Amino acid sequence: MSTITRKRNRLLKFGLPALLLVFAANHVEYHFRSRSLADKQRESSTLVVRTEGGGFGHKTIGVDEDSLPGVDGALLLRFSTLADWRFDPENPTACPPHISALSGEEVRIIGFMYPLEAGPRLRLFCLLRTTQTCCYGPRPQFNQYLFVELQEAVAFERMAPVVVEGTFYVDPKPEEGYIYRLEGRSVQSLAGEEPELDGAAVARREGLPLLDIGEIEKLREENRQEEPLEIAATLAGFDGMDAVVEGYLVGRSDRATEGLILGRYAWDGVARGRPPDIFNAIMVFPRDENEVPPLWKEKEVFVGTVRITRNPKLYEDLGIVSLANAVRGIRHGREIRTVVDAGLMVPVWYELLLLVIFLVLVFHGQRLPREG
Repeated sequence: MSTITRKRNRLLKFGLPALLLVFAANHVEYHFRSRSLADKQRESSTLVVRTEGGGFGHKTIGVDEDSLPGVDGALLLRFSTLADWRFDPENPTACPPHISALSGEEVRIIGFMYPLEAGPRLRLFCLLRTTQTCCYGPRPQFNQYLFVELQEAVAFERMAPVVVEGTFYVDPKPEEGYIYRLEGRSVQSLAGEEPELDGAAVARREGLPLLDIGEIEKLREENRQEEPLEIAATLAGFDGMDAVVEGYLVGRSDRATEGLILGRYAWDGVARGRPPDIFNAIMVFPRDENEVPPLWKEKEVFVGTVRITRNPKLYEDLGIVSLANAVRGIRHGREIRTVVDAGLMVPVWYELLLLVIFLVLVFHGQRLPREG
């Protein structure tokens, strides 16, 4: 056996396994790093807030307490626990022992603020599991809320859930409107720190035109209910273009990724504001579930592709104008995202290149002339 052949066999025997081991380590590291990123992402979105049945069509949202994460320090108090005391002021019963044992404990509880005083900042409020009493909902039962008193006023969150920390007391005073109270120390909004976006500012940032829903509303008078509608040239020019649209979130399907209704006017689903129709609202179809705004968001800016509906039979489902493949304006232009997946430390193409180079070096000797 020649010297070149022996060297080649040694390289194949030891070098190739070593190279493949490096490749395997590269992929194993990426697997665990990806799983870690996924865990962090799940942890950041563990809290589930969902739509619940509201009185007279009113939009009611509540916290799914089965999704609540664990907390360090203070005890996590759940409304499902408080509900175990079915208090009736006409026929009062003793508080269950497992609830009365919590009286005087430091707790955290997640819910929605109902103001007991006027102004943008509150010191006194009720904390409820849902937003049911926001406008037209029925009065909640005594075991569905806590009376909260703070030493210093905090900003009022009308629709977003908050975490309140303080000392919990079983203190039945139905004549004053409560059986549970909390001497609160801190209130933290779970709405995040997203800035309120301006559609014109997003349009400038993205270098895209801003589509004013008011242009669609002009069709109401211009066409006088004639079908098919005659679309104005200024509006028709948007068809197929990427554009920015700003409006109020006035409707959602059961699966929000199937369509959101973005209106020119606010609407609470009952009487406040102006109901949406095909002339003052558009359908928005988010690109994926990550582009669906949280339930407490009332106003949003979207970027997407404009579609003009030509078939009157589709107006009910698509509106006159819809926005396809839409993303939230807040996500555009960010240099830092919540979760960054940098991929493999050594890209696959680089692995293949190294493997080719290795094999060329190993078998290059076959083309060398024999000695002597």
